[in-house]
Amino acid sequence: MKNLISQETEKKILDWIVSKRYRIALLVLLGFVIANLTRIPYINLFLTKETSFLILLVLTLAIAEVNTRRVFNLGIFLFLPAFLFQIAGRVEIAEFLGNVIYSVFLLGVIKGVAGLKNGK
Repeated sequence: MKNLISQETEKKILDWIVSKRYRIALLVLLGFVIANLTRIPYINLFLTKETSFLILLVLTLAIAEVNTRRVFNLGIFLFLPAFLFQIAGRVEIAEFLGNVIYSVFLLGVIKGVAGLKNGK
């Protein structure tokens, strides 16, 4: 039974990858471009590693067509590691995760409003 469930899950994942292969390739290409842009002088003043991470997060959620509920669940889930890093004294990482959580919730609100406007 366990083997059957894992085979079905694997088939669903492979079907999703095959159906979204161009979007995944575009996301990887954009990831490389944005990562390299953060190393170019004067551009890296505006496009920091944190900003590039947030841009890639938005692109990933848009390209993967993640629904609004999962976006909010991701934001809520990220509270736990942020809290643990805060307790451990790693304030920089906790602050970065706080920025990511804020961005994820903002993206969820935008997706929710856009879904209401489109009638979804």
